[in-house]
Amino acid sequence: MKKPLILAALASYVFMPSSILASSTTVSSCNTDPYTDLCFWIISDQADNNPPNTATRETFTKLLGINDNTTVVGYYGSGTLPGHPSKGISFTVHSGLPATITFIPENFPGSNQTQVYGINNLSNPTTVGFWVNSAGTDSGFADVNGTFTSVVDPLTNGTVNQLRGVNNSNIAAGFYTDAAGNHHAYLYNLATSTFTPLNLPAGFHAVSVTATDINNSGEISGYYTDTSGKTYGFLDIGGIFSSINDPFGNGTDTMFLGLNNLGQVVGSYVGPDGRTYGLLFAPATSPSTAQYWATIGGSGTTMNGINDQGQVVGFFSRGSDYAVGILAMPEPSSLAFIGLAALAAPFVHRRKERCAGPTN
Repeated sequence: MKKPLILAALASYVFMPSSILASSTTVSSCNTDPYTDLCFWIISDQADNNPPNTATRETFTKLLGINDNTTVVGYYGSGTLPGHPSKGISFTVHSGLPATITFIPENFPGSNQTQVYGINNLSNPTTVGFWVNSAGTDSGFADVNGTFTSVVDPLTNGTVNQLRGVNNSNIAAGFYTDAAGNHHAYLYNLATSTFTPLNLPAGFHAVSVTATDINNSGEISGYYTDTSGKTYGFLDIGGIFSSINDPFGNGTDTMFLGLNNLGQVVGSYVGPDGRTYGLLFAPATSPSTAQYWATIGGSGTTMNGINDQGQVVGFFSRGSDYAVGILAMPEPSSLAFIGLAALAAPFVHRRKERCAGPTN
């Protein structure tokens, strides 16, 4: 069995001279995964996260969303205060290859911390996420044409509101928490400032529901936890809900975290070894096609966003103070992420082999 090349990429990152890891970062090479023909880059905003005289240095960057212009959003900083607050960032990959990355700060005005999760495909794209005040309360936010709006569902009786994804109609997907800490999913219309609850079918026995993304057709991805404590991914396609578990996982921990306008989904699952792996799922589009499942990256990987070109973002993490962003792009000659459901049969066995992953 071949060692997944994502770990080779991570190793090359670890030994990079720290001088390259600055607010403007040069990326000189990638590592190709032979199973998906994806080329992986490891990206970290090391300089901003560790300003001069930082008492305790850390490596922590997460990439969470990507649009069709290859503009990526996310954040750096583990949230460990006072030295490493989470701060929102974005950058755009020009000419299809991330030769030079320039990080642009994006933070809710007056916030102590900000995380940017979603971005749409408008000419002046809207971004969404959440911000944290001095009391530690999370509020969702939307940035529309440079104007920030704080978003809090009036039904909230907990301390968390977050927006996770947004489509070109400026409809955002998110959730709030109740007093018990359970999540309640909703859609938020940025133009009318209206909330719409997203309730799963009673047969799902959901006690906590998180909406993570919405595409231009109004299809919604997310995950929920049921009364037995198991977590499943879900899709809402035209009001028809599906509860889905990764077939290579342990049967209890699948999360759908982002989807594109082709209905392809990324997220994470926990394998039988107890480790987290990135996933790609494409539902069957007709009776003659099959579902497609792929494992992306080695253990410790989460994939969070995918655009219509099949470019994927996420992160590799190890512990609470180590994470590096992942940008995965199809090779120019590859058919990766095109017609994936039709290609399911020859790939499923290879995906299953990779689930064993490396040890950390």
